[in-house]
Amino acid sequence: MKGVIHFNTLPWQTIEQFYEYREAFESWRKNKKRVLRIAEDWKDFIEHKQLVARKADAGVRASNRPPIVTLFLKCYAHGELGLPGNNFKAASDFVTECGWETTVQNVKDSKRRGVLKLGSIDQFSEAEIEFLRKAKERWPDFDYAGLLSAM
Repeated sequence: MKGVIHFNTLPWQTIEQFYEYREAFESWRKNKKRVLRIAEDWKDFIEHKQLVARKADAGVRASNRPPIVTLFLKCYAHGELGLPGNNFKAASDFVTECGWETTVQNVKDSKRRGVLKLGSIDQFSEAEIEFLRKAKERWPDFDYAGLLSAM
């Protein structure tokens, strides 16, 4: 059958590495309702695993927003990186306009949940770059470089 994947096996380097992949696989399988069968499934799983890792690095829990957007909301809520932090409705409306449904409560929650981990974003999509550009237009004092890791 063309495109069906197969693997050779080697032991994991650490038990932590095994658990990291296992948790990412279970998350992918449940969210996508798929199994690993063809190369496209494997590619999708690896992308999912990388996104899960990026979210964890940014201190993000489950969310439909990319890590950079969630970290932006945390910064806004805390008044960090030149963001005003005083109008949660403006922040939620802005993120929603950019394509990620967000409520005032989401902004409030972002202030309460998790630790603000600046400099933790090292990968982003074109949509996320556009989001940062629009955020800089809207809040000229916003120093988005503080969100990004020193690559």
